[in-house]
This record gives sequence, structure tokens and C-alpha cells, in this order.
Amino acid sequence: MRNYLLAITLFILLSACAKNDPIDFFKDLPTFEVSEEIPFDPSWWEAEKKIVIAAKSLYFFSIPFIDLVEPYDFPVLIYVSADSPDQVLEYLKNHEFKHPIIFDPEANFFEKNRLRERFNFDKENTLTAFYMMNDEIIKPANIGMREWFVKELKEFEEL
Repeated sequence: MRNYLLAITLFILLSACAKNDPIDFFKDLPTFEVSEEIPFDPSWWEAEKKIVIAAKSLYFFSIPFIDLVEPYDFPVLIYVSADSPDQVLEYLKNHEFKHPIIFDPEANFFEKNRLRERFNFDKENTLTAFYMMNDEIIKPANIGMREWFVKELKEFEEL
């Protein structure tokens, strides 16, 4: 029984540490502005509060969510992995998505930051979104559920 409790305690401690390991933003990756309305701002990486999204597919960007963030004063860093930036930009423009992206063809941000392990995702998961404050992950962001996401944004603003 004692070994069992020790194993559970060790698992909890390791999980907590992994969640707050520093995030590598791979600032050398190319950024692309989908429209002229919202230019990419490198200071977003250093912002006290930010939302970070990493997507290994494009289907999610057909679901509106970015409009919910616009009233708030924190940036959204969006890492997109795909074969070609032209393909990504065309898809985003066709879906009237105007926010700039960080193009990550090798999915380094997703894989090397161990996002699947941090959030306990299965292998099929191709999208993660989370809130960060002072370079620590606060919690996952539910960007696919509009009402829930609005509630989370209000709570995040008050932190």
C-alpha cells in the first residue's frame, strides 16, 4: 500500500512539473499575416497573458472563435503545421480567418514542447489551446465551445 501511495504521489508531482516546464516558442519560425488588418507583433511572445494554439491540421479554423478574443487585450499565438504556407493562407482566407499565424511545418512547437503529454492527449489529437500567464501554462482553452470560451476569457482577464 505504501509503494502504491508513493507511486501516485510521484506521478502527480511529475505531471505538475511537466505542465509548467518552460515553453519554447521557436521564435525563428516564419510568421504570416493572413490579412493586413492584424499584423503579427513579436512582443506577443513576451506578453504577460496570452493564448497559445497549436494545430497540426486546418479543419478547426473553419469554426469561428477568434472573434471572441478580439475585445480582450491579450495576444493569441497560433502555430500551424502543414505542408505549405500558401495552402494554409489560402484556407484561412477562404474561411475569413484574419489572425496572423506562425508557420511550423515540422510541428516542432507541438512535439518538442510535449503538448500531448502535458495535456494527456491521445495520439489522434491535432489541436491544443491554452492560457499562459508569466510564461506558465494556466489551463487549457476551450476554443471550440463558444459559450464556455467566453466565460474562460472573462475569468482569464480578471487574473
